[in-house]
Amino acid sequence: MFRRCVNLNLLSPWITNMSRLLNAINKRLGEEITQNDWFRDTSRLVVYFAQKGDAADAARELLQLRAVLCANSSAHGIVYVNLAEATVCFQAGSTVDAIKKARRAYAISKAVCDVALISQSSAWLSHLYFNSGQYMESIEAARESMSGIGVCEKSGIARVSLAIADMYHFFGDYVSAKKWYHTARGAASDEGDEVMIGIILYNVATYRLNCARLSELQVDCTLFDGFRLKLEVASSSNYDFGVQSSAFPFLLPLLNAQAFTLDSKFSEAAEIFERYFTKEYPEDMVRLYSSLRADYSWCLANLGRHSEALKEISQVVAELSLCVAPDDRALALYRAGLTYRLLGDVKQAHVYQSQMQLALAEHRAIQDKVLEKLNSQPWI
Repeated sequence: MFRRCVNLNLLSPWITNMSRLLNAINKRLGEEITQNDWFRDTSRLVVYFAQKGDAADAARELLQLRAVLCANSSAHGIVYVNLAEATVCFQAGSTVDAIKKARRAYAISKAVCDVALISQSSAWLSHLYFNSGQYMESIEAARESMSGIGVCEKSGIARVSLAIADMYHFFGDYVSAKKWYHTARGAASDEGDEVMIGIILYNVATYRLNCARLSELQVDCTLFDGFRLKLEVASSSNYDFGVQSSAFPFLLPLLNAQAFTLDSKFSEAAEIFERYFTKEYPEDMVRLYSSLRADYSWCLANLGRHSEALKEISQVVAELSLCVAPDDRALALYRAGLTYRLLGDVKQAHVYQSQMQLALAEHRAIQDKVLEKLNSQPWI
């Protein structure tokens, strides 16, 4: 039997008072529990701290987790250690390494034929596959997770539901996404995980923004609901501040900058871009770099800083190979066309407009396949 308490004195008193999840885990770890339950709860601490942006706390708990696994190896221990490590890798910006860890957890779960562990590890895989652009793999992992959802942990239910919601929302079906956001939020709330609720709020805002940006690229574009988007971005920012989460140190400010750009508030957007472009990005943010800098160049052009805008957009188009995702590439090309047109180079503007249409068509083709696959699943 295992017994161990988390040293809550190391944490903010305000946070420990309001975090039902931390208090529940600490209570269980202070009692005599099985080895498997100890691995589950300590792994859950790593995930919580990593997603909250508390890298030091996550590392401390992960160190203990690994040490106990070395002395008391078990299939459950290996699964939970790998899921914890997958989360740490993902939060550090390395989705490739995170997927390797989650696959290892899934393989062990399958080997021991544990339905609960299979559902839990599949939930992690679905989330990670989606974030790496492997959409069909994400749906397959979600399907397997959902097949064992009756015995899955609340954290797994929240994660797989969020992955499904994100896929629907990213590909333009917010009506379907809304149901799954609600399920994810309900599971996180039941567990008392205020950090996961913050992640859900952020994802709602970021994918609404992405859909609004993509709508600009089409002739039949929908009206930009700037007021609602501002409320959602503000809600995400204020919530994270309230729970003292630093899960999105780069992404939330840049989300604001993109919203300002979309709302033609170029001065406010440029100020944020300039502040954060001087920082070192996590590995996974490189794919967004061209799209972000294209927005920045458009801001500069509209502010009359034409020589800076030309230099910036020239660098963007020279590095378009970084835009692996067709939607990111389409957005960067769209801004490139607008910027060159404003700078007086109509010929170049036309070139990038044509390239944008090709990238957008590629994104729409993927969209159709993903939505068709999602809507054919047994959970519908």
